[in-house]
Amino acid sequence: MNEERIIYSIYEDLIQSAAEANLGRELTETELKRLPCVFMDSPFFDSIYCALIEAAEDAMELKGWEEWDQRYKDTPLEEMPV
Repeated sequence: MNEERIIYSIYEDLIQSAAEANLGRELTETELKRLPCVFMDSPFFDSIYCALIEAAEDAMELKGWEEWDQRYKDTPLEEMPV
């Protein structure tokens, strides 16, 4: 069993809204199941990976996080707002 924790999720509503607004319809169940493969094969994945590195760098900053850290100090990672 995989013990990795999910840090951020992309919800179906966001994907479906983007598809309908930009492509004229929502994705089918089959098309949704294809997305993990498509994400990994997309040249945009490199941009997402770079964004993850930048986000990690920002999260490592020591200043400016006091209020956030205090607010969520007792919140499990799995219950953090997205």
